[in-house]
Amino acid sequence: MEAILARRFGSEGEALAFVADTEFQAPGDDCLPNMAAAVARIAAAIANQERIVVFGDYDVDGVAATALCVLAIQAASGGTANLGTRLPSRVDGYGLRPEVVREIAASGATLLITVDCGSSDHENIDLARELGMDVVVFDHHQLAGPPVDAIVVSTQLGGKAACRDLSAAGVLYLFAVALARAGFDLGNGPGGEPGRLLDLASLGLIADVVPLTGLARSMVRAGLRQLRAGRRPGLSALAGRAGVTLDGVSSEDVAFKLAPRLNAAGRMDNPRLALGLLLTDEPATAERRVSQLEQLNRQRRSETDLVFAEARAQVGEIADLDRRRVVLVHAPNWHAGVLGVVAAKLSDAYGRPAVVLSDADGVSRGSARSVPGFDIGRAIAASSALLLGHGGHCQAAGLTMETALVRDLIAALESAAARVDLPLNQPAELHIEADLPIERLVRATAELLSVLEPFGAANPKPLLRIRGARLNSYRTLGQDGRHLKLFVSTPGGEAAVLAWNASGRSRELAGRRRLDLVVTLGVD
Repeated sequence: MEAILARRFGSEGEALAFVADTEFQAPGDDCLPNMAAAVARIAAAIANQERIVVFGDYDVDGVAATALCVLAIQAASGGTANLGTRLPSRVDGYGLRPEVVREIAASGATLLITVDCGSSDHENIDLARELGMDVVVFDHHQLAGPPVDAIVVSTQLGGKAACRDLSAAGVLYLFAVALARAGFDLGNGPGGEPGRLLDLASLGLIADVVPLTGLARSMVRAGLRQLRAGRRPGLSALAGRAGVTLDGVSSEDVAFKLAPRLNAAGRMDNPRLALGLLLTDEPATAERRVSQLEQLNRQRRSETDLVFAEARAQVGEIADLDRRRVVLVHAPNWHAGVLGVVAAKLSDAYGRPAVVLSDADGVSRGSARSVPGFDIGRAIAASSALLLGHGGHCQAAGLTMETALVRDLIAALESAAARVDLPLNQPAELHIEADLPIERLVRATAELLSVLEPFGAANPKPLLRIRGARLNSYRTLGQDGRHLKLFVSTPGGEAAVLAWNASGRSRELAGRRRLDLVVTLGVD
C-alpha cells in the first residue's frame, strides 16, 4: 500500500487527504459562473407558474442530469411546477433542433432549460429567444463562445478549479444545492443540502468518465452511499436485474453493470425509458421498465458486435493504415446507438483516435473517441465549417455532417493529429504499481486497497504484478464463451482470475504451469 500511495501522491499529507473519509459538503454557489442568475430565473418561473421545459441528452449523464433538474424544480415548487421534459433520440442526434424548439414554444413554454447540451446551439437558442422563451443552459462540453442571449452555467466558463471536471449531473447537483440555499425546501428543510440527489449525480459522473479526484471524487463517494441506501425504486430494480448487491455497490458496478443498461434506452430506443426509471416512485413500474431495458441491452450487445466486425473489416481495407493517425469509418444503416461504443473499441484496438459514422440520405452522424494526448472534441470543433453540428470534450465527441465532406474531415483530423505529433498506433501500456507476493493474494489485501475507492478515471484500480503463479486449470466463461476464468494456487487455497474477452488467447495456456499475471483485486 505504501508503494502505491508513494507513486500516486507527492506527499504524505496529500495521500492522507485523498483517503480521508470526510463528510461531503458542496462548494459555494460561486463555484460555477452565472449560477445565481440561473437560480433567480428558475425561481421566478416557479413563482409565476410559467411553463418550464427541460431539454436533456440521451446518455446516462444527460438523463441523470435531467432527472436531477426535474426533481429539484418539483421539490422547490412543492410539486406544483408546470414542468415538461424533452429528450432527443440517437437518430435525431445531439442537441436542439429547430422543429423541437418550435414545438416547445408552441406548448406554451416561456423558459427552456437545456441540460448536458446547449453550449454550441447558438442558432437554436436564438430561435428560442425569437419565439419568446428565456433560456438557461447547464452544460460541461467544450464551447468556442457561449450563446450571448442565454444564462449559461458551464464548467467551461471558468469559475473555481474544483468544479471544472464535473459532468452535467455534477453541475445540476450544484444547481439543486444553490436552489436550496436560496430558501427552497428540496427535502431536507429550507436551505438544507439535498443530499438524497447525490445518487443521480454519481451516476452521471461515473458514466461520463470524469476524473474521480477532488470535488467529483467526494461527490461520487457520497452518492454511492445514497445509492446503497436503496431509496430510489428504479435503481434498486436495476441493480437487482444486473446482479449487483445494492448495499455494496461500487463505482465499477455503476460503470460496467448499471450505466450500460441505462444507456441501452437511448442507444436502442427512447431515453425516456431510462428517465422514467430514475423518476418513478412505484416498484412495479420500475420492474417493468427494467425488463424493457434488459431486452434493449441484449440488442445493444448484438448490434455492437455486428457493427464492430464490419468496422474492423473496413479499417483493414485502408491502404495507408500504417501512416494514419486517426481512423474514420462510415457506412449506411449502422445503428446510431452503438457508434460510440464501436468507436471506443476501435480506438482501443488500433491505439489511435477513431470516428464511426452512419450514413443516411446524404448525412452522416456518429461518434468519436480518442487516446491520451489528442483532444478530439477540440479537433472536431476546429473543423466546424465541415459540420452540421457537433459537441464533446477531450476524449469523446459527437458530430453530424454531409456525407460528401467525410474525406475532408479525415484530412482535417489527420492534420490536427500531426500538429501535436500524435504517435502512430500507440501501444497499450500497463502501469504496474506494485509487485504482489502470491501469499498476499488474500481478501485482506483487497480490503486494504479499498480506501482508494471510488475507482475510475484519474484514480484507476491499482495494477499489481504476481510472478510465477501456479496455474491449476482454466475454462471459458460467459454465454458466448468470450472470457477466461483461471484458477491459481495460493498458500491459502485456490484463487480465481478473470480475463475479460481473452478466450482467444487460451491456446497460450496449453502446457503452462507457471504464469506471470498483472491483476486488479476484487472480492467475490
